[in-house]
Amino acid sequence: METFYQRKRWEGVLNIIRFNWHFYVLAFGIVLVVCILIYLDVFTGLIQPIAGIGTGIAFFYLLGSLVVSHFIYDRSDLYKLTWLNRLQLSEIGTFVNIHSGFDETSLLLQRFFPGADWKILDFYDPTKNIEISIKRARKYKSVVAGTKTVETTNWDLTSGSVTTIFGFLAIHEIRTPEEKVLFFQEAYRVLEKEGHFILIEHLRDRNNFLAYGPGFFHFFSARAWKEAFNETEFLLIDQFRINPFISVFVLKK
Repeated sequence: METFYQRKRWEGVLNIIRFNWHFYVLAFGIVLVVCILIYLDVFTGLIQPIAGIGTGIAFFYLLGSLVVSHFIYDRSDLYKLTWLNRLQLSEIGTFVNIHSGFDETSLLLQRFFPGADWKILDFYDPTKNIEISIKRARKYKSVVAGTKTVETTNWDLTSGSVTTIFGFLAIHEIRTPEEKVLFFQEAYRVLEKEGHFILIEHLRDRNNFLAYGPGFFHFFSARAWKEAFNETEFLLIDQFRINPFISVFVLKK
């Protein structure tokens, strides 16, 4: 299989800044104000060193998270897709890429598996996915031709008709355990016997905490994912990391 890697050198980290600029303006603004107050000796007693330490930690996480994001999205093999060779998936059949409104992977996956019949599903729901960053991302990224809007619990596909499903850094947007279970039950329904679901996600673990601080609460733990899998008949046949911050779960029907 041949990969076609067409992402720009700094695309990942620039997208993060572009879609979340309000957060970075506010955060760096607060850091700057506190630094000025420290310089002017506004704080007294223990407050001064505590403010200094807190500001240093905040600055470290702000800058560090961008450095790590550049490594993850722009420097690692994540979007090169070379890690897919490990899975030895069938290269033909009906493949699904399902996302939550911001599709960076369908074209790459289509080129990696050119012999597959691709179906692109978008479960974005503006009443549930209310984050401003997602709305900005949807305006920036053009919709891949043939993308179909679906519900997380109803994909409008025939039972047993799909060979492989990809959930690429998107399924964590399903926030409740109940809906997550229903999502995987629907995935199980549409997969053919011996079909695969490939889940790619950040985890709520030590590495992502060190990289993103409290932001790692937006992700789910490996245990939470496995609890959702266990509510279906999926078999977890492999789990590995693409890099220290991104994990892959390989499920089989």
